[in-house]
Formats: sequence, C-alpha cells, structure tokens
Amino acid sequence: MENCDSILAIKSDSISALNDTLAVMQARLAHGKVMQSMLGGMEPWQYAVGFIFTSLGIIFMWLYLANRSRRKNPNTPNKWSWKLFFSVDNVVTRVRTLLLSILTIYISFRFAEPLTQSNFSMFYAFGVGVGLDYFTDFIAGLNKKKIVDNQSPAPPANG
Repeated sequence: MENCDSILAIKSDSISALNDTLAVMQARLAHGKVMQSMLGGMEPWQYAVGFIFTSLGIIFMWLYLANRSRRKNPNTPNKWSWKLFFSVDNVVTRVRTLLLSILTIYISFRFAEPLTQSNFSMFYAFGVGVGLDYFTDFIAGLNKKKIVDNQSPAPPANG
C-alpha cells in the first residue's frame, strides 16, 4: 500500500511539473505571436539596422539644410547658448519630438510593405530619415490648419 501511494505521489508530481511546463510553453508561444505581430515578420536586428540608416538619413538632411540655410536669419542668435538649448521648454519639446519621431519611424518600418508594395530595405530606411522632417512639417501644418479652421469666427446672423 505504501509503495502504491509513493508511486501515485511521484506520478502526481510529474503531472504537475508537466502542467507547469505546458503553461510556460503556452506563455512563450503567446509572447512569440505578439512579438511577431508587433514586428510584422521582420527580425529585431532589421529594425536596429534600419534605425541606424534612418539616423544617417536624418543627419544627411540636417547637413544639407544647414548648408542651404541663410546665415543672416534674424531669429538666429549670434552666439551659441547651451543654456537656451537646454531650457525647460526646449528640452520638453525636444523629448516629445524625439519620442514622436521614434514612433513615426517604427510605424513606417512596420507598415513598409503595405505602404510601398515592396520589401523593407536599408535604402527605404535611409529615405525615411531623409523625409522625416518633411512628413512631420506636413502633419504640423495640417494640425495648424485644423486649429485655425476651428477658431474662425462665426458668420454674422441675418437679421
């Protein structure tokens, strides 16, 4: 009888261990499916390299625009000021812009195939970096237009 109880206890422990292993495997499978949906069939290293090429595109455009810009702009200070650059208002704006840019880049990578009808490439990532400022300026212009349209005065009443 004791022998039978010990066998049942061992089998019960084995079944419990198998159930725990099965639960862990199901959680990993669910996590894998979520990650696959989030990444859209791309590997994480492709996103990392894509972000590098996007950064190169952004730097390329900054250098191009800096060389094209007018040096005598009255809004440009004569002397560089780190204090102005790291002012509270400026830092909040920079952090918000950085986070929105990262989100925009991620979305453009994630939906590259449906948007362009071609596979994701590093040339595409570089193009995203080159066009990112234009895209954000376009969206900001739409937002400003919407705000102006909503604040227009009501037409005068007939009477």
